[in-house]
Amino acid sequence: PRRASRLGDPTRGSRARQPAMASCGRVAVVAVSIVVSCCCPRVAQGQIHYFDAGMALDRFSLHALTFVYASSPNEGGTSTARFSGLHSTAEVCKKNTDASTGIQVGLVPWERFWDVIDPEMFCNPSTHQFKPIDESGQEVHIVSAPCIPQEHTKVQLQGGVYALVAMNCGTNSAGVMGKVSVINPHGYLPANEYPRLSVHVAALILYILEAISWGALMIARTKQLLPIHYGLLCVLLMGILESSFLLVGLTDMNQNGEARTLLNVGNGAAALKGASALTVMLAIALGAGVLSPDVDDGTKNKLTSMFMFVLITGTAKNRVFALRAMSSPPAWIVGLPVFALAVALLTVYVLIFQGFSKTLEELQTRRSSKELILYQRSAGLFAVSAVGVIFALLAQLLDTPGRGPLWWAYHWFWDDAASQVFFLVMCGIVMVLWAPQDEPYSFTAGSDVKQLELERMAEEEGEGLLNSEEDAKEDGPADSGPVNTFDTNGMHEFDDKDGDSDSGDYERELRRGPSAQTIGVASQELNLL
Repeated sequence: PRRASRLGDPTRGSRARQPAMASCGRVAVVAVSIVVSCCCPRVAQGQIHYFDAGMALDRFSLHALTFVYASSPNEGGTSTARFSGLHSTAEVCKKNTDASTGIQVGLVPWERFWDVIDPEMFCNPSTHQFKPIDESGQEVHIVSAPCIPQEHTKVQLQGGVYALVAMNCGTNSAGVMGKVSVINPHGYLPANEYPRLSVHVAALILYILEAISWGALMIARTKQLLPIHYGLLCVLLMGILESSFLLVGLTDMNQNGEARTLLNVGNGAAALKGASALTVMLAIALGAGVLSPDVDDGTKNKLTSMFMFVLITGTAKNRVFALRAMSSPPAWIVGLPVFALAVALLTVYVLIFQGFSKTLEELQTRRSSKELILYQRSAGLFAVSAVGVIFALLAQLLDTPGRGPLWWAYHWFWDDAASQVFFLVMCGIVMVLWAPQDEPYSFTAGSDVKQLELERMAEEEGEGLLNSEEDAKEDGPADSGPVNTFDTNGMHEFDDKDGDSDSGDYERELRRGPSAQTIGVASQELNLL
């Protein structure tokens, strides 16, 4: 709500306890280490919020800290909120431990937030306690923080989205310490995140099946493998790592209430998977290792740069979106990584479309009908995938936090399910299109490529060469010696056996027909000249 600014900075004083940064170390692949290092800071993404001594509340201030998603009773149980060890560090506590500090912590239904809280007068000046607008029918749970830590205080939640608030109705600034945890019937996972467990179980099984199928094809036809085949296998392995780490991380968070390193590595693997898939598609479009046996340094640098660009921006976007589900950061914090990722995707898409355009033109010139159809289908598949990625990104951007249970399915569907299904389908189609063949593609044989290039040049310059032949018949041979033999992979061998190098030999050779003979005539003409 726009009036949220009257409550002060929502993140002020919300410095949850930050555990020590997990040790990332180095791995064999440089990109993986960068992803892990970007995801190393551990954030309490479960429904446990810690208050430490560094959190100071100004007098007469109220702070909305984070969202809490509680399951409704008709989902198999009741959610419970626990306020543990809450106490104030106010100066008055040093003189009188029974004094009222005015520090309070509580849960307020987010949909009725402004029906409960008056941003101008939320404290009772006489009692120095929270004063709601209307207490009737409002499910508000407020707990005071005394000078001495208190035992657990449990309250039952009716389900929905709650805002965790901390307020100071006292006359002096003071700190608060303790812990607030919300436990749903299934565990500590927020109610809108719990279906993600089932999504990643299904995704992990499908990734394993696709990886096994693809690996079996590669083993069966090891002599006909292209770089695209190894690249697709790496993408499928990244999908397995992503689903495995996220599944273990979400399970750990559901049991313990805090995110672990594996969950952060899983989010990094998701960005690595997307960057790898785009890099493979860019390599296909540029013909790297396909139209030519080797990849030049310029293409390698381009692939590496685009890979790192998409990887870093994708990781930043995943981190911000994960934090956005629990809080309401400013629009620019959400928009900045999305804008950076959009620029990265746009740059890669332009390069891929340009690469497909040049490759298709080259295949048309080489008259490789089978390979031309393959690349046309690949280009169409990429166009569909690009539209799908942009649509999914917009859908995730519209998934604002704090919505009620009716929007929870929208959250987990677009955050995980839709992207996983779409990615698995795209990988399956690529597996069908680029399955290793019994016979190699014609564009993989270097000598055949050279022969096709010579034929193309002969067709373009054939008329000029024939005119040069007519001139040779009039002027006579420039050299009476024998002419060198020309032979190229099945082309007719020409040899002036009588040594007179007259034009009759050229006429007889030219009548023998196919375009390959025209190349032989061209070579003889060059020798004579």
